[in-house]
Amino acid sequence: PEAQIALFSIRIAHLTEHLKSNHKDHTTERALKMLVGKRRRLLDYLMRKDITRNSSAADVDAQEAGIAAALKQINIVAERYPELKANTMFDKTMDSVNTYENQVRMSRMVYNDSVTLYNRIIRQIPDSIVASMLHFEAKDYLKEDSAKASMPSMKI
Repeated sequence: PEAQIALFSIRIAHLTEHLKSNHKDHTTERALKMLVGKRRRLLDYLMRKDITRNSSAADVDAQEAGIAAALKQINIVAERYPELKANTMFDKTMDSVNTYENQVRMSRMVYNDSVTLYNRIIRQIPDSIVASMLHFEAKDYLKEDSAKASMPSMKI
């Protein structure tokens, strides 16, 4: 899906450029809207793919890596087409990405706090006795990518 998202982004940039000079081309406008919808659905799919109540920290990290790869491709396309950066829709999309990133960061902190509490409880007596009988195991933390923590804003 990441490659499709990147290809859709390139195609969207081309269609946007075409519509600037041919603003009465309703067929292309419709195709552009459909393409943006497809890209949005793929991005939504990446955000919810395989993450369930029983997912491990490694599953979440793998999904986040896929989303980061897709966003990297979108940024590459944006660098090639400066007029895309000036587009208000692109600006709103990047604001949404920033909001999403902040929500992920906060969710990771809440999850890691919960895991710390859980791991502490299953190691304390008498809880550890019950935890060992019921086969409770220590959970892994979600890892914060140190490079991502210092990354600049996605807003261009």
